[in-house]
Amino acid sequence: MKRFIVFLLSLFFQLLDIQAQNIQDLEKSYVFLLPINYEKDSINHHANLLVVTFLEDSTAYSGMNHSAWFLVDSLAGNRLLGASFLPETKFPISVYDVKISTDNQFLAVFQVAEGHPYIEIIDVRKLINAQYEIVHFLNPYPGSIEIVNWENNLLIVESDMPLTDLNNTDALDYQKQMEEFKKYSYDPRTKKYTIYNK
Repeated sequence: MKRFIVFLLSLFFQLLDIQAQNIQDLEKSYVFLLPINYEKDSINHHANLLVVTFLEDSTAYSGMNHSAWFLVDSLAGNRLLGASFLPETKFPISVYDVKISTDNQFLAVFQVAEGHPYIEIIDVRKLINAQYEIVHFLNPYPGSIEIVNWENNLLIVESDMPLTDLNNTDALDYQKQMEEFKKYSYDPRTKKYTIYNK
């Protein structure tokens, strides 16, 4: 699998005319390959989503991280969906985890900006059309948050803040930050958190 990803990235780098300093050193990158199913022109596609965060010294775009998003589809062809270093696309700079929902409708994207972790939930159908559209923003400030997985189309997360408070308010009280992480489920349809007890 690693050789396949390296080969694919090399092809995309040639296409984008990006000079990689060390394309084979994937330890300097966060790489995610997710199976994804979607329908286009009444045809069901079984493809893969490849998301890569290149760290500061892994490409010619040194000085900051960058992410690139690719659709790997043997039926419709491989293509670049977007990248943070392309001015015409609005894709995030640093992606550290991604998980797709059970029904392939949503993608949870874990990011960190200025030391602050948060999760964006985006629309997969828009992503297939090269649009990064945020439909939910999970912000645990001043605490932390991590993606666990999707379960029955609910996003399971861990946080050291009482996320259920966000059902009634827009901001969390820093005095309620906990010493240990607790699990919560988030329903994108109701926009509500519940404590996860399983």
